[in-house]
Amino acid sequence: AGLVATALLLVLVVPSITGLRRRIWRDYRRFKRLHAWLAIACVVFIAWHVAGSRFYLNTPVKLALAGAAASALLAYYLRTRRGSRRRVRCSSRQRASAAYSQLLSYGPALLLVILTLAIVALRVPD
Repeated sequence: AGLVATALLLVLVVPSITGLRRRIWRDYRRFKRLHAWLAIACVVFIAWHVAGSRFYLNTPVKLALAGAAASALLAYYLRTRRGSRRRVRCSSRQRASAAYSQLLSYGPALLLVILTLAIVALRVPD
């Protein structure tokens, strides 16, 4: 599972280079959809590898905490993804991302908190 996740990560990163992406995929929406599905598969294989190895998640409590953290992150992602999106009008060719910048900063902050709590939980002796 770890090797498959690594291979998927390479498949995700290398074709994402703008010049290469434009040569491979003419339609950006098809690329974005495929990229999203490959990212989900990569996360699933990473979770399978981490949970299956029983190196860090070696007790039922740690496994439950990791599952709860992953579920909370997935719920947050789905909530922001399906939530009401504001229409942003652009007067230039540049995208006006100011309306989304604050929303986009919440995800990494939440992920940092979850990772910090997970590290603390993993460091607690059995």
